[in-house]
Amino acid sequence: MAKSWFYRLLLSYLPIFVVVVVALLLVSFLTVSDLSKKSAVRSNEVFIKQVMQTLDNSLRTIDETMNREIFVDGMISRFMSTEEAKYASVSAYDAAIRLKRLTEENNLIDSVYLVRERDLLVVTEGGVMRLDEFADRSFVSGLRDSAENYRWTGIREYGRPAGEKTDVVSLAKQMFVTSSGFMVVNVNADRLQQLLQEMSGSNLSYIRLLGADGAPVAWTGERQEANISRDDLSSYTSPYTRYEIRSGVRYIGLLETVSDFTLFCIAAGMALTVIGIVWIVFVSRRNYKPMARIVQRLGTMGNGKVEPDNRKRHDEFRIIEQAIDRMAEESDRYEKQMEENFIYRRQMLFQELLEGKRSVTDELLQQAGFGLANDKELRRTAVVVAEIDGYASFIRDYSAGDQNLLKFVLGKTIGEIAQNRSMTVGMDWVADRRLAIIVRTSSETPDDEALLLRVCEDAGDWVKTHLSFTVTFGCGKYVDGLERVSESYRSALRCLLYKPSLGAARIITESDLTGRQQADMFRHVQSIRPFAQAYKLGKEDWREHCARFFADLEGEFFTLDDLTSFMNYTMYYFHREMTELAAEFRDLWEREAMPNLVAMLDSAETLAEMQSAFTDILTDGWNKMGMLREHRNNRQLLVRIREYIEGQYGNPDLSLILLSDEFGMNGKYLSRLFKDEFGVNFGDYLVQVRIAHAKRLLSESSSPIQEIAAMVGYTTSIAFIRVFKKLVGMTPGDYRKESVKP
Repeated sequence: MAKSWFYRLLLSYLPIFVVVVVALLLVSFLTVSDLSKKSAVRSNEVFIKQVMQTLDNSLRTIDETMNREIFVDGMISRFMSTEEAKYASVSAYDAAIRLKRLTEENNLIDSVYLVRERDLLVVTEGGVMRLDEFADRSFVSGLRDSAENYRWTGIREYGRPAGEKTDVVSLAKQMFVTSSGFMVVNVNADRLQQLLQEMSGSNLSYIRLLGADGAPVAWTGERQEANISRDDLSSYTSPYTRYEIRSGVRYIGLLETVSDFTLFCIAAGMALTVIGIVWIVFVSRRNYKPMARIVQRLGTMGNGKVEPDNRKRHDEFRIIEQAIDRMAEESDRYEKQMEENFIYRRQMLFQELLEGKRSVTDELLQQAGFGLANDKELRRTAVVVAEIDGYASFIRDYSAGDQNLLKFVLGKTIGEIAQNRSMTVGMDWVADRRLAIIVRTSSETPDDEALLLRVCEDAGDWVKTHLSFTVTFGCGKYVDGLERVSESYRSALRCLLYKPSLGAARIITESDLTGRQQADMFRHVQSIRPFAQAYKLGKEDWREHCARFFADLEGEFFTLDDLTSFMNYTMYYFHREMTELAAEFRDLWEREAMPNLVAMLDSAETLAEMQSAFTDILTDGWNKMGMLREHRNNRQLLVRIREYIEGQYGNPDLSLILLSDEFGMNGKYLSRLFKDEFGVNFGDYLVQVRIAHAKRLLSESSSPIQEIAAMVGYTTSIAFIRVFKKLVGMTPGDYRKESVKP
């Protein structure tokens, strides 16, 4: 709101007053309305029960008429039971005459028809036809499938033979006197609706008759009112038809239901409401004047200007609130920026100190807060770089917050161990995985190197014991003073370069590099070709090539860049060889093995890690390609076996033993191949083939069942019938009857 405090105060109380007044009026209206509604509901319940009783009597009369025709009248029974052809047309004609008389005797009946189950013949009041020609055949099919349909249905469309469609409700009865069949009576929904309108006789109320499925059957009023959602006053469900009748009052104009006295009360209430609003405005304005002077002074303090008109429409409190928020945000931003600048400046100073780009002064050391002092007594300086091993796994296993916490713990631990050895240290992270530590001592004895190694060894053991990762230390040489610290730093970094060949989780010093010559990695290129060829051809000795390949590299002295370049070339050679294989092998290599090798090269840091991961990835790919080779050979064999079974299924001696002898294979192995390829064992597969051919012969030929059993490989018809019924669910004779079209 861009208004002054006065308008806020005013609009805070006015809604409360209006809501209270409206609530009181609403409660009074609802009380009177509830009393009227209860009276209307009681009278309406009596009315709809009478209406439903009348409808039930009309429908029950039709129900009793059907029972009388089924059990007493001889024409319908004679039609259902007649089997002789010479009497069939006479009985059907008599039944049709009787059905037409039923529709004439009862005004509600729209149509009646009979269905004889024996030959699916339908008789209506207009003629005789087969069920598949009858327009209402879908309803008859539902009667044949479920006994739940033998009661009064909801509204549905009845299609006449002439193509006309009528909305009806139906009642079906099954006949079991001499032969099975159905008698169906359709009641015209429009006539039911006309009956409801005659019984209603009022335009103020409505009646809706709903079927057992909840769909409208008949109603009073226009057709579009059938599905209109209303607040029904009362409803009643017939225990006979399960139909539900609902009734209520139509919405009518407001003035038609309001008396003069009610209008007078409404006008008086509105007048009192206006008086109350004027009173609240007057009191609020009077009480606001002291507050207006306070707000004006606060506005003057906030922007340095005096507002002469106290009726200004600016939100003074909002201006003050924004000023306070702005000051708080600027203060927080300034503090955060100062903290970030200090951390960044400290890291830059430390990096420049290590690289020799900044001259060392006491002021520099104090500003950075490294814990170092430019003390002339501390003449010797060395740099140790601690590198987290397996950094790819480290960032994958821990969140950013946990990574920072573990790095903090690592730095604190190294600092405390060094201080316990009476060493002055300063440290900072110079890379994501590297912690640089400057160590200063005052002595010039060789024990300094040994003491530094013990500090690194204790720190490495503590990390290995208490944390889930390890650390490799690169120890630079000792130099005189802080001015030459960059020499020791370069020495420490050079030591870490050879971690891939010397190993991780250890301490690497200059002495470990003395006398070693950096290897020429590409003189091992010749060993890649036989290794890749053996792997591509699926030879078992590829593992021996792999072991010799990495054994030759173990004695070499190389950096991580050299090892990565060499392994990249090895992977390229393997990829070139594997792309010469068949499509499925090439796809397996490109989809699984090659991406895993690339990921391994990004995460591995030592030769041992690369050997383990490289061997595991190749082993997994070799096993999968072996399965593909075996599957390709077995599939061709299984195709031949399946063709053999299709040609010999009629042989009663066909068995797993016969197949084993025919194809020269072990029976158990052949059975396992069948199970893996087709999902069933050999016996079940053979039965399925034989029964499939038996079904074809039963449908297409008139051969006796005994001959068909012999043709599909069964020595006795009893065994054939038992197996056929178990798989198909019926005997061969019943199946032939079902499959042969009439």
